[in-house]
Amino acid sequence: MKKINNTPNLLKAIFSGLCLVAFVFGAVTQLQARTFLANDYASYKVAVDEINANNSGADTIRIVGDILAESNLVIKGDVTIIGDTNSDGTPKYTVDCSEGRIVQCEIQNYCTIENVRVIKSNYNGIAVTMGSGVNDCNVKINNCIITDTYS
Repeated sequence: MKKINNTPNLLKAIFSGLCLVAFVFGAVTQLQARTFLANDYASYKVAVDEINANNSGADTIRIVGDILAESNLVIKGDVTIIGDTNSDGTPKYTVDCSEGRIVQCEIQNYCTIENVRVIKSNYNGIAVTMGSGVNDCNVKINNCIITDTYS
């Protein structure tokens, strides 16, 4: 009787199964990322409160209207804040920070802010700090216009 060695096939099957599990797990974790739409201070505050309560590490606040920042709101976790652009590529919406900051992030790994126009800031319209115990993080500020600010 001839003995058949199925070890290579078994290893291939195990490897394929592990790859499938990793793919499915990655897809499931990606589904937890949330996008919040903010077109005024109230909707921005709801987004910040939800992110602080349940930070998935991949949340996005999409600015879809002009906002008057009525007070400082602190985002305690990783976030992307992005606005729409005009046809010429400039930020479409303005955040008036005469009453507070639009972005104050205490990040763990990253904070991205893109396509936002910030005006009239008494409190430095954008402030990003590392969270407690964090030694390294990434901050990206891209295509933002910050004017009429003072501290």
